[in-house]
Amino acid sequence: MGKWNSDYVLTSNMRIHYTRTGGDKPPIILLHGYSDNGLCWTRTAQELEKYFDVIMPDFRNHGLSSVSPAGIVSHDMKEEIVELLTILGLEKPWILGHSMGGRIATLLAKNYPSLIKGLILEDPAFNFSESLNFREFVIYIAFSMLLNSTRKRSVDKIINLSKKSNPKWDHIDHETWALAEYQFAQLKQKPSLKGLRKDRVLYNDILPYIEVPLMLMVAENGVILKKHFDSLKKSLNKGEWILYRKTGHNIHRENFESFINTAKDFIQSQF
Repeated sequence: MGKWNSDYVLTSNMRIHYTRTGGDKPPIILLHGYSDNGLCWTRTAQELEKYFDVIMPDFRNHGLSSVSPAGIVSHDMKEEIVELLTILGLEKPWILGHSMGGRIATLLAKNYPSLIKGLILEDPAFNFSESLNFREFVIYIAFSMLLNSTRKRSVDKIINLSKKSNPKWDHIDHETWALAEYQFAQLKQKPSLKGLRKDRVLYNDILPYIEVPLMLMVAENGVILKKHFDSLKKSLNKGEWILYRKTGHNIHRENFESFINTAKDFIQSQF
């Protein structure tokens, strides 16, 4: 990490922070989930930097990027990643996205297929109905309460809580996640029901139209309900599917070896 570059790009509306491993290698962009930041991909980047120039942006309203009063809006954030890609002169990068980053990655692939090489989605946070459902409302309440309590804690205390809650995680994941949560909480934002109702990305409006190579990783105990697994799998056009059983939403933290090997093998298969 000492050799990695930390910098900013100025998009039309935002100052977007990113970390980059560098080198004359094919580019890959790693897109983080809600309340994470780019460096939450540290372990993944340490593996991939042997083969790739790894770029890890902080989305707007996350990490060290600037805050938009419009909030977290998937379509706007997709455009900011397009601008980052253009400003940095990245030619057809691979895109790997987790959760919120996965949904934004699919929007990017659908709207700008000529700009990217391929797509890897880790338990993407798709919507399965036009309206907000009860489960999403419960998650909203729980996360709001967690965010309020996080604002009162130091990074060290968040690390200790993470170790108790997530015993399968590596120490690097505890540390990077804790800092990201601390940064997110200090921005004094909160989840918005209005935003959740408005910012919908329906899987069947997007997955069937993805034309680039696609690997979809789904966690058995993740954000996608089991009743949607079959329809999700059938919606793939040019894509492969893998189900991680007995695994939660954070596949790259809970089952890292399998996750990274699957990602590398899929990318290798496209060359």
